[in-house]
Amino acid sequence: MARATKIEKEKRIRQCQKWLIDCETDTDILKKCQSKWGITRRQSENYLKDAYDGFRKDEEIKIESKRARRIARLNKLIKDMDDQYRKTPQGMNAIGRIEKMIIRLEGSESPRQHQVETKTADIKPTKFINATADR
Repeated sequence: MARATKIEKEKRIRQCQKWLIDCETDTDILKKCQSKWGITRRQSENYLKDAYDGFRKDEEIKIESKRARRIARLNKLIKDMDDQYRKTPQGMNAIGRIEKMIIRLEGSESPRQHQVETKTADIKPTKFINATADR
């Protein structure tokens, strides 16, 4: 079996990433790789591993991989949306919600801060002390 060129390997990894974005299971992806390209299971596993690694920036952080995969899936959802639906108010609302999710996942949303203010003069501890002493 001839070895795949570097360009062909990148195409295969990219195809595996597309299957991951389309929510294919790892088992189905391995079977598709073997049947489509006539490669061994071990080589299919290597392509799948490289596809997962392509989603993450740092190999140690699994959350980043899942986040990148989710963002790619949401972007694909927007891109695959029907043009007629996209122009309707419901379609615009759906796009807005998806973009809001992407912003949250990217972490570019400013965090909400809640500040609670109390005045110490409002609290009368003697009232509570006397109530417990009467028991």
